[in-house]
Amino acid sequence: MDRPLLESDARIGILNRGEAAFRFVRAVRDYNAFHGTRLEAAAPFVDVEEEAPFVEEAHLAFPLSRFRRDTGRSSTPYLDKELMLDILKNDGCSAVWAGWGFPSEDAAFVQLLEKRGIVFLGPSARSMALLGDKITAKDLAERNGVPILPWSGQPVESVQSAAEEARRITGEGRLFIERLVERARHLEGQALADRRGNVLTFGVRDCSVQRKNQKIIEETPPAAALLSRFV
Repeated sequence: MDRPLLESDARIGILNRGEAAFRFVRAVRDYNAFHGTRLEAAAPFVDVEEEAPFVEEAHLAFPLSRFRRDTGRSSTPYLDKELMLDILKNDGCSAVWAGWGFPSEDAAFVQLLEKRGIVFLGPSARSMALLGDKITAKDLAERNGVPILPWSGQPVESVQSAAEEARRITGEGRLFIERLVERARHLEGQALADRRGNVLTFGVRDCSVQRKNQKIIEETPPAAALLSRFV
């Protein structure tokens, strides 16, 4: 199935909030100015965010409270697939931007969008299913000769408390085990690809400075990489 293309006057639903949403609204306005397009950024928000910068700057904003929601389905409306689909339909959005977090790594949700002909600004459901799931991604990397840490090779059972912690953070209870690396650094590489096979890479950044598993500083190029040139 061919994925639909983004029209120059598309209304894009933002399934995120705060700084992430504000950056996207600003990017849409800049893109329109540079390319003469008429893209619109539509931002749903919870009532306490009514005066938030991303709400005030969006081309269109609407409160989530106007939509009926089954609170038993998810702890946050942004993870409620049926609610998000209703919002997109009711507000004439033909595209979606999820940014990071929330449904940005939910392959099942992206597949629902694709079936409805809605453009998802991000990977296809197939790519997301392969790479968004850590176990599937590690298996794919191993089969293609990418160096990885030795690991269990499959999900493993764990104590109930660990499973509950995993379910709270990721929404599922599967765990796997890999070899512990002491004094490790958190390095990330970014790549951008389109459906025509064009791929760009953007180097590596060091995201090791974190608090409560949230990144505080990202540095590129990594300091260790710079040091290696002189030793």
